[in-house]
Amino acid sequence: MKNNYHDMYFEHHHWLLKIRQTLIMFLSWCILLIPIIITTSTYVAYRTNGHRGHFFWDYAEGFRELNFLVRQIVKFKLNILVDRKTHKGL
Repeated sequence: MKNNYHDMYFEHHHWLLKIRQTLIMFLSWCILLIPIIITTSTYVAYRTNGHRGHFFWDYAEGFRELNFLVRQIVKFKLNILVDRKTHKGL
């Protein structure tokens, strides 16, 4: 079977391309994960009164928004579970 595509990243040589794309990939993951880690750590510190996590920020409106988002996610998950149980018998 013949492949109809090729990717220079996975071919032999092309070292500069591999280095550049790998660095960009790591940078992109850092840009995604660092805010998630900071927000999660701050929220854990808020919920445990500073015993766990770390307060990177302490804005009241930020905590209200996070509380709202967590409640909405929990409600959404519970609705999915209830819908699965009610539709299972159909």
